Amino acid sequence: MDEYLASAGFFNASVQRLSQAVRIDTTSSDDMENLPGNHSAWNHMYEFSRYLRDTFPLIHESLTLDRINTHGLLYTWQGRNASLHPIVFLAHQDVVPVQPETEDHWTHPPFSGDFDGIYVWGRGAVDCKSTLVAISEAVEQLLEAGYSLERTVILAFGFDEEISGNQGAKHIAKSLERRYGEDGVALLIDEGPGIFQPLRPGSSYALPGLAEKGYLDVEVVVHMRPGHSFMPPKHNSITVMAELIRKLEESPFQVQLDNTNPILDTILCLWQHEPMLSDMDWDLIKQIDKNITSGNDVFGRLAVFPPFTQPLIRTTQSLSIISGGLKANIVPERTSLIINHRTVHGTTVNDVKDHLTQAVNDFVEGFNGENHEKDFLKFIGWDQEDEDIGTISLRTRPGYIEPSPITPSSVDGTTPYSVLHGTIQALYGANITVVAPFVVPASTDSRHYNKLTKHIFRFSPGNDVADATDNQYESNAHRTDERVNMRGHVNAVRWYSTFIRNMDEAGLD
Repeated sequence: MDEYLASAGFFNASVQRLSQAVRIDTTSSDDMENLPGNHSAWNHMYEFSRYLRDTFPLIHESLTLDRINTHGLLYTWQGRNASLHPIVFLAHQDVVPVQPETEDHWTHPPFSGDFDGIYVWGRGAVDCKSTLVAISEAVEQLLEAGYSLERTVILAFGFDEEISGNQGAKHIAKSLERRYGEDGVALLIDEGPGIFQPLRPGSSYALPGLAEKGYLDVEVVVHMRPGHSFMPPKHNSITVMAELIRKLEESPFQVQLDNTNPILDTILCLWQHEPMLSDMDWDLIKQIDKNITSGNDVFGRLAVFPPFTQPLIRTTQSLSIISGGLKANIVPERTSLIINHRTVHGTTVNDVKDHLTQAVNDFVEGFNGENHEKDFLKFIGWDQEDEDIGTISLRTRPGYIEPSPITPSSVDGTTPYSVLHGTIQALYGANITVVAPFVVPASTDSRHYNKLTKHIFRFSPGNDVADATDNQYESNAHRTDERVNMRGHVNAVRWYSTFIRNMDEAGLD
């Protein structure tokens, strides 16, 4: 089987399978977030489940399929030894929308699934159809080879990860909790960081995500007196919001490192293996290693700092949606702004709210001082029903989550992390400089599965080490010209196949 997975025949067949998956439009959009799975808005998902049935016949003959909330697909490959905790592989069927005005900007049409000899192009090629297809290909080939499991393997494919996972992954996780109980699963693997070259070509790092940052959306509302545009006031809700935005942009969150944050281990590994870094910087890093309380100050003084780690050592704020005004000749009464926050470990949702409260209070005080009116503008606090004229209010949007629990990363003896670590090294060998823990800055379906296991890994294992752009951060996921390297995709199939067998032989419950 391993020879076949490395063959040209398998490569060509895999291209066809992934191309076909990308051609199926499985878009989920924000207005579908609260729609149950049996709503007609989800009917386009049926085509994808038919594709899976036709493409992977052995899976559908040998595994038990439970449909959860209509389009959640839960496959169970029952092992012989019921005393062993199962392993779970996650992926999601849905993709983010393609903005209509950008379709002409794509090198290949967004749902073409075109293959140019290196890449399969299209929306969802990386996020997350490559992962879903690779998992399915690995299981199909194990079945074809007659492999018989000791440990049960579960495939859990949600259908709304891009808009929260509340209809897909959340329901699937509840089903598995009823079946296996709390901590009833050995480990879980979801999409996440993979293998990439963060600092220099030829220096590849495998970075399995052991945790996720938290999430908080906040709505900022400015309410000012309306009127006719022939007599515009000095300030309206849009102009006040513009000045407030400048204040918020000038008030970023500071570096915050909790001593359990896996990104600290990542950075220490980078400095240990990167000769390009100066002795001065290495001395600073060693200060952090000895005394975590000095770390937040030290990081602000580093001369060389990998850009990709910046969002992982502080809470980020992204000013994402703004809305104000209805008509050109009306002075706008209400302007709103949505700010998306990804909270770093060691910071809570309440910490973020305190930060925003301070920033808005400072803005109001300065604004009123400039306008020589003490109460011209007021901050009325959080989650207020009323919006009076001349006020700023903040609202907590639903769906916020604290930073995730952190997966243990011990390699002493046989542990879930040591099996993952060893499988990476076995497949990629000397092509990998180091395997290091990482933090995922975004949210994945895995956030719904925290009760099932303490061992959650967010890791996309496919990589073509000869292609420095073959990684989650440069493959244009969610952007124009999304694509996946097919050599990397086939390596993912090989990795999943090997990992299943390694877990079957590992001395773990």
